Amino acid sequence: MRWALPSGKAWAPIPGAEEWFSVQLSANEGAAFGLFQGAGAVFVFAAAVVILAILGLYLTQRGMAWPVALALGLIAGGAAGNLLDRLRFGYAVDFLRVGPLPAFNLADVCLLIGAVVLLGWGLRRR
Repeated sequence: MRWALPSGKAWAPIPGAEEWFSVQLSANEGAAFGLFQGAGAVFVFAAAVVILAILGLYLTQRGMAWPVALALGLIAGGAAGNLLDRLRFGYAVDFLRVGPLPAFNLADVCLLIGAVVLLGWGLRRR
């Protein structure tokens, strides 16, 4: 059985919900959710800096609150996932389509959730 989905072809895992959710491969040379297309090299550098900065925080900060650690882990993991795609293919592989949103991948979801948790924690602490 072949699991690869040809580029441009969509698969709707939920019959009748094609307009709401589908799987469709696309090459993303920009940032999360297809923003800033064509700036792939910038995002390779940015992802490496983010991952190293978060790793540095984990190694130097003792007693980090678990929501902050979780958020930073999600951000580092998402950045690493997209970085690996960019190093391997030259672009991030996006494959999830939800409603009118641009295609995205699980790494983008991790980045978004991590950023929301970090923002929420920061606002809560005020």
